[in-house]
Amino acid sequence: MKKVILLLCIIFLWFGCRKKYIDPAPSVTVGSPYENQSFNAFDTVRISALISDNMLVKSVKVSLFKYDNNKQVLHSLNFTPNQSEYKLNALYHLNDLYLESGTYYFRITASDGNSSSSEYINITIGEASKIRTGAFIISTSGSNVNIDYMDNQNVVSAFKSIVSDYGASSENLYGQFVHVMGKNTGNLLALNVTDASEQWHVPFGASFPNLFFEEMHYANRSLYVGFTQGVVRAYNKYGNIEYAFASPQGYKPGNILHTTNHLITEQKQIIGQGIQIAVYYNASSALRQQLTLQGDIVAMFEINSNEVLVFANEGTNGKIWVYNIEHNQLYSQKTLIGENIKCAAATGNENYLVGIANDIRSYHLPSNTLLPYINSINPNLIRFDELSNHVYVVSSNVLRTYNYNSITLLHTYNHPVFIRNFHLMYNKE
Repeated sequence: MKKVILLLCIIFLWFGCRKKYIDPAPSVTVGSPYENQSFNAFDTVRISALISDNMLVKSVKVSLFKYDNNKQVLHSLNFTPNQSEYKLNALYHLNDLYLESGTYYFRITASDGNSSSSEYINITIGEASKIRTGAFIISTSGSNVNIDYMDNQNVVSAFKSIVSDYGASSENLYGQFVHVMGKNTGNLLALNVTDASEQWHVPFGASFPNLFFEEMHYANRSLYVGFTQGVVRAYNKYGNIEYAFASPQGYKPGNILHTTNHLITEQKQIIGQGIQIAVYYNASSALRQQLTLQGDIVAMFEINSNEVLVFANEGTNGKIWVYNIEHNQLYSQKTLIGENIKCAAATGNENYLVGIANDIRSYHLPSNTLLPYINSINPNLIRFDELSNHVYVVSSNVLRTYNYNSITLLHTYNHPVFIRNFHLMYNKE
């Protein structure tokens, strides 16, 4: 019995003193890219590494992360070598127009099925340049809405003709669409800017006694569409509804402005003449507050996260207001006696061009000055291209291009019919 106990003790001590075997993780030695190597959006990065294991390298994964927030961007590359020594040689395409300039890092992770190891390589990426790709002219003839494309040499060609009346239109830089929608007939369409193919649509439908679509506004990678039944819906580039902003009871949305923290809308009484400003939280789409107006809004522009510049008309008088969100109050800047505001465009540095009666005037917000800019042009629409520093003015069927600083007339285009809208198109926001 003693011998049996002694034998058991020896066996216990032998097993207790044995070192546990630990399977080593694969080793990863990166050859390319080198640390802090520089690339630009749409470049191709060669990824090379020598990966080995005492058994088999079963999987290898290459991923790209933003350095400041550790969030993965783009796609991952996955490999299953099943070799004890694997020479990784792959191409990683930085094929995202919206990659921001900054520091990123590749993580190369290898696993043998039991344990894994990773190597990290920092790189810098420069974002893609924003370029203008042309413009779209929207007009109507008979029962059709016609969309024409104007290239950067001002050559105009037919793009798409749709059986519909005209309600509103917009560019969509993130989705690379041009949008049109009807007022009495016609769907809301998302048309690919490359080949005019329909990517998605929202069907038209009547809501007695009023019509279905009201207004649209593109901002922050979403298309905001106002509906007669009293709601603004935000559509992503796939045509899916991401947010819905309900109008106050008895109102329908008019002008729409997306700001840093809020969605600001003009709200028109469905039965009656009442007009309000309604403010919603972007994050929740909840209505924050309302303010009664005495005029029709022509255009709105964000000044800062708490203020909005409002161009409006009150009867026969034009009005320039600053709307303070925190205090829910309008502060009068200017009243234009006997002159209506027809259109407006922001030109940067708190400067604006304003179509007033038959002229265009330059408005500087900090000094509250309104100065002559172009006289006797009868503007219906103003657009500003910050890349070329050009101003586009639509007067009935005539489209004129000016140098913003010198106010030199650069080009005149005569369209066959009245121009309903004009949209500058860029490759990105």
